[in-house]
Amino acid sequence: MRIDIPAARPEQPALTDATLRIRRGALTRSLSIMPIVRAQSVQLSRPLMHYMLRLGSLQAHTVLGPVRMSVRGLALADAQRVFAELTDTMLAVQRAESEDHPVTRRAEHGGEPDEHPAG
Repeated sequence: MRIDIPAARPEQPALTDATLRIRRGALTRSLSIMPIVRAQSVQLSRPLMHYMLRLGSLQAHTVLGPVRMSVRGLALADAQRVFAELTDTMLAVQRAESEDHPVTRRAEHGGEPDEHPAG
C-alpha cells in the first residue's frame, strides 16, 4: 500500500493529485488507485482472528457511492502507521480543496466576491 503525492513543482506537492495505491496478489497481481480528493473516510478494523494474530485491515471509502478499497492482514503497527498517514493526507487534501473554493476565498476577502473565480 502506498500514498503518492506527485509534485507539481519540486518545492510544493500538488496535494489535490494525491492517490492511494494498493497492489496485491502473488500469482495474480492487481493494482487499485483512488484519488484521495474523492476519499470520504478511512477505517481500521481488527476482526477476532486478526486481533489474535496482531493484524489489522484498512478500508478507504469514496464520496461517490459504495466504492471502497481495502487491504487485509497487515501487521498491526503497519496498519496503524498507514491509517495515520492516510488520514493526515486526506485532511490536507480536503483543506487544500476548501482553500481553493470560491466561497472560502470570498470570506477571506471580507465577504467581497473573488476577483478570480475558479473556472
